[in-house]
Amino acid sequence: MITIGLVYKKNNKGQPSIYIPLSLRPKVLALFHDTLCGVHANSQRMMDSLRKLYYWKGMQEDVNYWVNSCAVCQQYRRSTPNTAKLYSLQAHYPLEVISMDYLYVDGRWLLTVQDIFSKFLTSFVLPVGQSPSASTTITSLLDYFSAYGVPKRIYCDNGSHFKNYKVINFLSKFNSLMIFSPPYHPASHGGIEKANSTILGLIRKSGVGQDWSAYLPLLVLSYNCQKNDTTGFPPYTLFFGREAPSPLSLPSTGPTTATSSYNEYYDAISDGIRSTSATASQHTLQAVSRRQAYRKVNDVNIPTNGYVWYYNPVRSSKPSPKWLGPFRCTGVSIQSPSLVTLIDSNGKSFVKRSCS
Repeated sequence: MITIGLVYKKNNKGQPSIYIPLSLRPKVLALFHDTLCGVHANSQRMMDSLRKLYYWKGMQEDVNYWVNSCAVCQQYRRSTPNTAKLYSLQAHYPLEVISMDYLYVDGRWLLTVQDIFSKFLTSFVLPVGQSPSASTTITSLLDYFSAYGVPKRIYCDNGSHFKNYKVINFLSKFNSLMIFSPPYHPASHGGIEKANSTILGLIRKSGVGQDWSAYLPLLVLSYNCQKNDTTGFPPYTLFFGREAPSPLSLPSTGPTTATSSYNEYYDAISDGIRSTSATASQHTLQAVSRRQAYRKVNDVNIPTNGYVWYYNPVRSSKPSPKWLGPFRCTGVSIQSPSLVTLIDSNGKSFVKRSCS
């Protein structure tokens, strides 16, 4: 039906709807969405308003595209971001990767260090009245290196006592790489946080009271000699390649076979290490897959040079946007796949987590 140069079509209620040609559709969509008449309505509300007056083929698809491509709607959308998958730190042998963190216990600071592969735990108690600093970190790491060896990579948070040019320069002399977890995201540093919780539990359950610092080495040794739930082996065994001597062992439970040479001993422990390492790695993967939190996340596949929005909740009474962007993603971190490098419209590069 044509009236005064307008083409009409009756809708499902028998009322006439004006046909909108292709050239005018962007203006109509903008009127019903971007202006004060539309107030950035969602697809369903916008479609309900349009179909009362207008018609064209493919209207629903055009409305969906218009709403989904609206920058303002993306910035203020209500949907919570998908939790990106946390990739476990992978290690295939002792001292490939260690993690460390400071812990405060009854007025004293201590540095907790854990080997990622074996879960071997070490702690260094700082002198009374001393707080974490670059100097205390270097001193503790030097003690660790001299006792156990130099790790290939060290994983830690962004504290100034770690992210410090003195510490980085010190580690560069040993060809050891420092990896930092995402800021304000302790879940990505969960292994060492669990180790800190373990140390607190050991101190409290032991009943040693204020003398805990004197007993801590024995408590940590006891932990290292017990079977770990994740690997299925004692941390001491995986770290050193042999069973730990224990004061609880009877004299008759010592080694039943003796080696006649250093080469024989080396071959024997090498075979044992290969077997236990493979089994421990399998147990670790099974433990990760069993965690309930691991099942509730979605793996976000971000293509290189693709555009993303970054979720940035602001605790403020001001109507600030919760989503920032879009940013161009230039790549995913190999060392920590949950981290991505983004570039803003000014060409500034920065690292963020949890994009969608």
